[in-house]
Amino acid sequence: MAVAVASHSFPKNQTLRRELLARYPDALYVMVGGSRPGESYRRRLEEEIRRRGLEGRVLFAGPRPQTELRSWFSAADLSVLATQSEGWPNVLLESLACGTPVVATAVGGAPEIVRDGQDGFLVSRGDAAVLAGALRNALDRPWDRPAIVRRARRFDWAESVEQALDELNAALKRPA
Repeated sequence: MAVAVASHSFPKNQTLRRELLARYPDALYVMVGGSRPGESYRRRLEEEIRRRGLEGRVLFAGPRPQTELRSWFSAADLSVLATQSEGWPNVLLESLACGTPVVATAVGGAPEIVRDGQDGFLVSRGDAAVLAGALRNALDRPWDRPAIVRRARRFDWAESVEQALDELNAALKRPA
């Protein structure tokens, strides 16, 4: 099972992972998250699912409480975040904290979180062929899930806040 935890919106690129479903006939692709008000992106995804006959292979789990996400990540073989833009993607840390490797686009803070080839794979934004290859590589190899968990524990909110404050203070002290 591959899981994607993100809103159903164009910037989050919750497109169907056709390459994943084609290669792994028993794969289930789960999308956890909701749509933004007034957007039709989910409807387009649902139409694509029907058109391709994938009704039993793709699950829209809908918005889930934060307390449930651990179960989704832990059940998954892989977590996918193929977003077009991102700030600091906590969803990657949440996945890694459960020992679940990730395939993510190398945008925003993703390269600071994911060690390419060790915790998962990073791919260029918008390159479907590279994304397909990364999904195959991630699903076809064994992962040291306990090591992924240990590394994820190194990310600490208190330390992150401290670093952010240090950077802000340094920026305020610079001459204009």
